[in-house]
Amino acid sequence: SFVVARDAFPFESDFIFSHIGGEVTDLAKVSGEVLVESVSFPIGRNYLKREVEKNLNFDDIESLSLLKLYLRGEAHKNISGKMEKILGRAGEEWRSSLESSLSKMLSDAPLPSRFFLIADEDMSSWFKKTVQGEQLHQYTVTENKFDVTIFKHGKLSDLCKVREGVLRDPFLMTESIFINKI
Repeated sequence: SFVVARDAFPFESDFIFSHIGGEVTDLAKVSGEVLVESVSFPIGRNYLKREVEKNLNFDDIESLSLLKLYLRGEAHKNISGKMEKILGRAGEEWRSSLESSLSKMLSDAPLPSRFFLIADEDMSSWFKKTVQGEQLHQYTVTENKFDVTIFKHGKLSDLCKVREGVLRDPFLMTESIFINKI
């Protein structure tokens, strides 16, 4: 992911890269185009789904569907209120883990405010909004909110050709771009 981010954004030499998978969130600190540190914490996309399962007593598939509906703004009004509370608590947990991980990365200098994020497309905006919250600005060089860019298929399409009609998964595209380089 670091190599692809560096190639996709050649004028960015200092940034944080976050890879949010099913079970784990990985963070990488890049300084002067060099990967200087990485940290992981065990909360990813599936944590959100499990919180919906636990709080609304739905099964795995129903919870994921409901989560996606809610994040697209298409959930029923009655469910939306409940989802807001569930994701509010889950967001605090994820943000707390992110904050702890970012503080470990501080070492000798503040973190760059540039923040690249790769996550499932239907959940990436939720994670972006959570990263841009007020609580995290004190870790950046400028003490401004993180400038978050979601790694989407649009930017990756410049580096990876995908046949028409085929799902453009940012994780698979990132891996394909890297494999093509080696």
